[in-house]
Amino acid sequence: MKQFSLSVLTPKSSYHREDLVSFRGRDHSGSYGILANRAAFVSVLSSGLTELQYGNSHSQYLAFPGGLLRFSKNQLTIIADFYLVSDQAEGLTQNLQQMMQNEESRQHQMLNFIQNLDKELLRKLRQHPGERP
Repeated sequence: MKQFSLSVLTPKSSYHREDLVSFRGRDHSGSYGILANRAAFVSVLSSGLTELQYGNSHSQYLAFPGGLLRFSKNQLTIIADFYLVSDQAEGLTQNLQQMMQNEESRQHQMLNFIQNLDKELLRKLRQHPGERP
């Protein structure tokens, strides 16, 4: 079977393979597959698992919290906040959900910190209205 390459890009890491035979993913309209020599394609990946099939018949799974997918000239590129990779689908979804909950909690804490910082800055400005920082 004809092969194509895969690049997964995140702010902190990347993942590359040159021997991909098929990709199965999901977007808001449902599941779809990609094979080599397909027409150019762009999609917004839904959160969850994707399946990769390699030339040696080996399968692997990638889990994303969503992402942007582009296929052009036999190069599949996925941009996401993070990803998980495993040879086993079992447990990968739970790990993804846990990482997404951790990220949501971290973002909530950061938002609270920024709101408190804004309040403190406004309080200090009100205490000293004629002074410039």
